[in-house]
Amino acid sequence: MYRVRDIGNRGVLFSTDTITGCVTNMYLIKGDRSNYLIDTGLGSGTAAFVKEYIGAHCPNDVTVINTHHHWDHVWGNGGFEGCRIIAHRTAGEKIRQTWDESEVKHGRWKEGHIKMVLPDTPVDDTLWLREDGLEIFHSPGHTADSLSVYDHADRVLYVGDNVETPMPGIYDSAKNLAMSLRKYLGYDFAVCLAGHDPCVRREDVEKVLDELGKSHEGCA
Repeated sequence: MYRVRDIGNRGVLFSTDTITGCVTNMYLIKGDRSNYLIDTGLGSGTAAFVKEYIGAHCPNDVTVINTHHHWDHVWGNGGFEGCRIIAHRTAGEKIRQTWDESEVKHGRWKEGHIKMVLPDTPVDDTLWLREDGLEIFHSPGHTADSLSVYDHADRVLYVGDNVETPMPGIYDSAKNLAMSLRKYLGYDFAVCLAGHDPCVRREDVEKVLDELGKSHEGCA
């Protein structure tokens, strides 16, 4: 089942509960130059639902931003073939390397069919889309290729899977995650959104950072 929720003046949060016990989020920012879709979900079914909304409410083209290479964030890329797809410079190869194994392990959660469509616009450190007030920046921790997005117009920060209660999975390093969390706290965000959690509070970010400091030496 899908849920659609307006965020701020130009954001739309799409959520699906297909994966048992886990909500999967995608976030749309309706910019002046483009519509920016952060992550594409679980396959062609997810993509079709989001595209139907965009077709009815948003006149501009779509730019996709993959927060990282994990299957539940990129399986819907095939539904946006031909669109610009932004990701960290290492994400494309990671998608390629993990695609078959991910389908074997997690294929029961597919929504429709999946097709490997790789990013075409790499980000190393930061990519500014100034015409629409977006800052896309490298935020390693959950994975080495994790990106986050800050919408300066709406003061909305999207952190991918770097924040998850009670603790995000760490496939990169606790040190890098702590560094990214501290960077988040430097933003004047009104709303913080994550890949699998509802709205994240500033104290939630602080709590994860505190727990990292207790359990991983050198992360305080």
